[in-house]
Amino acid sequence: MADCLRSGVPVLIFSQDKIFAALAKVGLVQEVAVCFLVGLTLQVLLALINKQTMWMCYYGELKSEFQSKRRYRCANWISEQFWIDAVFDILTISSFAWPTYRALSGMTAS
Repeated sequence: MADCLRSGVPVLIFSQDKIFAALAKVGLVQEVAVCFLVGLTLQVLLALINKQTMWMCYYGELKSEFQSKRRYRCANWISEQFWIDAVFDILTISSFAWPTYRALSGMTAS
């Protein structure tokens, strides 16, 4: 679901003049755009967290002395916390679903 929302809806809304005009008429363009940017930002942040975490865990496997560092222990802890990914994903889906709903509501209201 998130992939569909992430790729299709913003492109549809902001590339179609009639849809954009309908949203502008009811004052939803900024709200919809900001929500999609928030969702995108959340996914980029999650990717950065996961990338850095996995790099530190991998480096700790190669260099055992790194395992005594606080950075490694923190990365190892993060790598075992599923809830972090779940929270980011729920927030992302919400930040895509809400503007999709608002856009559809706004288009039918105009």
